[in-house]
Amino acid sequence: MVQYYKSKIFMPIGMILIAAAVAVIGSLLSFIYLKINQVCPSAYLCIVCAVLFGTALGGVAYVLIKLFKIRSVASAVVGMIIGCLIFTVFKWALYVQWDCEDNIYNSMKSVNAASYIGFNIDFTDEDGNLLTNEAEINETVAILKSIPMTNYIEYYSADFPEGVDSFVEWYNKNFYDSITAKQVKESSYFDIFYPPEFIDEDNVAGCIKAASEMNLYEYVYDYIGVKKAYTVSYLVTHPSEFWQQIKNINKDGRWSLSANHSYTSSSTSNLDEFKGIELWIVWIGEIFLICVPAIVIAARRAGKPFIESEKKWAKVIESDGLALTPPTFTAGMQNAIKSDPEVLLTYEPMVITSGRAPRIRLELYHSTDYTECYLTVKYRSFNKKNHPQDKTLVKYIKVSILYVAKLFKHCRQHIPFSTAGLGLESDSMPTTQPAPANAYGNYTAPNPANTETVSVPDAYTTSSAQPASGLKDEKSQQDVFNEFNK
Repeated sequence: MVQYYKSKIFMPIGMILIAAAVAVIGSLLSFIYLKINQVCPSAYLCIVCAVLFGTALGGVAYVLIKLFKIRSVASAVVGMIIGCLIFTVFKWALYVQWDCEDNIYNSMKSVNAASYIGFNIDFTDEDGNLLTNEAEINETVAILKSIPMTNYIEYYSADFPEGVDSFVEWYNKNFYDSITAKQVKESSYFDIFYPPEFIDEDNVAGCIKAASEMNLYEYVYDYIGVKKAYTVSYLVTHPSEFWQQIKNINKDGRWSLSANHSYTSSSTSNLDEFKGIELWIVWIGEIFLICVPAIVIAARRAGKPFIESEKKWAKVIESDGLALTPPTFTAGMQNAIKSDPEVLLTYEPMVITSGRAPRIRLELYHSTDYTECYLTVKYRSFNKKNHPQDKTLVKYIKVSILYVAKLFKHCRQHIPFSTAGLGLESDSMPTTQPAPANAYGNYTAPNPANTETVSVPDAYTTSSAQPASGLKDEKSQQDVFNEFNK
């Protein structure tokens, strides 16, 4: 058995084309996908959405592969992987940005800036009022800058039993920005609690006054003029901070199986929300649900037979007319077909009617002139719900034009090409069609009274004692299966 030889030539232009298209379209679809996930009432519907997302991306690749004749499976798969990686990074950056808007920026709007920053702790007089005298404010700034942060942590060692590490953990959990142990060891009290995004050292008095009148969001982004850090562009260009935000989301939890679940914490319950390892599993599963179907669709399309001599995809014939009745005992059928495809010519042709009769279905891929042909053989059965179930027995096996002519003739189908010079006997075909199968797979022979007597070559008469023409060693169907079932 000779199978279709898939192209081993790597096609970099095709790979780039697929990667670019999947990256762009995947990024655009991410907006819709994430919005659906925010409002979707069921986690199971979210799973369906993920599969549909991947199927849509696979469809994009399918069209490109077909149009641009990308017949290298490796090029298609690599392009899909690159494209999936790019749009996945974008999707996650968009998710983090929206999460910050829902869980950070909205929270900032409900907090008084002076209280959050600490002006009401360090910059107050004896009566607890915020300082307004510039000299007193500058003196306070100098004092706070002279206090090493490590001294502060040591002084409050009861609150930070593990020293700097405990402080870093506490700070990163309670504040919107994050710090490292190295920063803490090298900084003063003022540097840590009054970073540039919270205060203008040249106008501390003005900052204190503004903070007392604004919420934290207005103060930081409108008054101080800090740019929003967690935008898509910022996150993709600052991978360490991007990764830190993903870990923070995972630690807090954003996803649940409850009704009206959302990716935002505002609609989740502490009783059923996913976090930690469980949430990592959910996220990884989501990536597989989206990317695997897309890659499989692309790989299968690129692996279909391509006629290099014509620079075209092979044409396909998948007709109910090319159907055969499987043998009574199917145990050795697959091995028999792989060993000698001409064993198919010993199976009775079958007329497809409604019902659940098992059948052998044939798909023929061919060049324009049929000089290059490939055959796929499938066994179709039906489950209790009458749904078809196909099992591929052999795929893309190379067959000759003579074999194809014999197959069409055996199935009582019109041969779509000239058989001159093939050595195929040209006796007239029987006018009766093979007996149709009823719902239970039983066959009724045609009434002899309604049958026209025609001349049929001996090689194409079917009986248990005489196989179809072309079967090697002239073995009967039963002999072949007895051999493979030993």
